[in-house]
Amino acid sequence: MKRASISTKMIVLLIFTSVMTLLINVMMFLNINQVLVQIEQVYATNVQLNKMTEELDKVHSEMLEYLKTRDSGVLQEYYISQQNLSEQLAMVQEETMDRQTSVLKNNIYYLGKNYLKISEEAVKAKRGRDVNTYGERYEDAGKMKEYLNGYISSLNNIQFQGNSHNYLLLQNFLYYMEVVGTIMFFVVVLCDTIMVVMMTRRLTRPLKILSRRAKEVTAGDLSVDIPVFRTGDEVESLSKAFDKMMGSIREYVEAQRVSMEKENEMRENELKTQTLLKDAQLKYLQSQINPHFLFNTLNAGMQLAMIEDADKTALFIENMAEFFRYNLSRINEDATLADEIQLVDHYIYILNVRFAGDIHYKKEIEPGLENVLVPSMILQPLVENAVQYGIRGVEWEGWVTLRIWQETGTVYIEVADNGRGMSRELIERVLQGENVKNRKNSKSNGIGIYNVLERLQMYYTTEDVLEIISDGEGKGTRFTLKIPKEVRP
Repeated sequence: MKRASISTKMIVLLIFTSVMTLLINVMMFLNINQVLVQIEQVYATNVQLNKMTEELDKVHSEMLEYLKTRDSGVLQEYYISQQNLSEQLAMVQEETMDRQTSVLKNNIYYLGKNYLKISEEAVKAKRGRDVNTYGERYEDAGKMKEYLNGYISSLNNIQFQGNSHNYLLLQNFLYYMEVVGTIMFFVVVLCDTIMVVMMTRRLTRPLKILSRRAKEVTAGDLSVDIPVFRTGDEVESLSKAFDKMMGSIREYVEAQRVSMEKENEMRENELKTQTLLKDAQLKYLQSQINPHFLFNTLNAGMQLAMIEDADKTALFIENMAEFFRYNLSRINEDATLADEIQLVDHYIYILNVRFAGDIHYKKEIEPGLENVLVPSMILQPLVENAVQYGIRGVEWEGWVTLRIWQETGTVYIEVADNGRGMSRELIERVLQGENVKNRKNSKSNGIGIYNVLERLQMYYTTEDVLEIISDGEGKGTRFTLKIPKEVRP
């Protein structure tokens, strides 16, 4: 679920504080208005009783005026005042919980009704010109008015005392509301402040941590852990981006480190290859016969054989000269497969002269592969191994087969023999170099299988360059080289 952004949180906080402040103000306003209305109503009963007293005096004075003047206008005013007083008496009759007040109200109501009745009789007697009657009724009304004023005054005093007490209560309540409102206002302000501080800390704390991590990265420490803050806003996006960036930087640095290691390894392999080649060269130089002297001597012998018409001897010496010339000229250089095949041809010819043609040699070369570049001296050691440790001394006819073909950009070079064969344990020892020392101490002038294997692995930077297969003792051996196709232009 998507969370709110920082701006949304700030807007929500502002709206919340504004709504809380508005609610408090509205509540205070309503309560204070209610109290003010109650305060206005506190003395309403006293005002009502005072108005009743005024209406009573007005009725009595207008009755007296009419009895004196018998004026119809005064009579009209009398009836209006009489009606007003009757309404005031009806309002006094409202029920109350206080017994004393209830008794006074009943006395005022019934005494007032009797007063209105007597005053009405006095007016009627005046209109009927009954002098004795309206005089008596006027005196009775006057006495009743005095009693009525006494009751009204007593009720007014009692209600004034109660209203004064209620006024004090309402005034205290108003003060209480002001205090409560002030406290609530400060509580809201305090809550708002706490919320703002908490939100600010929640926002600035991750930023401070990310800032410290950025300084550590600037100082060169790429191992720092970048925390991802699950805040659901821009801070979370920033921390995720920072963490992803640090991961990319670490991957880039690691890739550079691996690249440098591979480059160093290639340089070491190159140096090691040169060392192996120099070692092979030294082995030749340490031979019992100096190669240069031997090469010059063989050339002289070949010329002498040609002068004497010894063609076979001349051919033999020529093959030996070419063999040694290749060894001297190619020891530190790459060669083509054609050069390597020609070297094997010279080597087989020399061996057949030496062993009276006992070595049968066959080639199967796929056309178009003669110009493939390879390290020098990789085929002759394999052929030498096939002769020396495969078919030499066997009781059957020995064959050495050289096959070269290509499949999907890879050139396969196979040297096979039908000789003694090799056990699985011996194959493993040869591939692991355990027989190198024995091979170096042998009478063979070959560089050795493991030397070829190691040079090819360093040259092509891959381990899978040589495969040795033998079906067992007396079933021959196949050495297969697997090299990328790289043609000399």
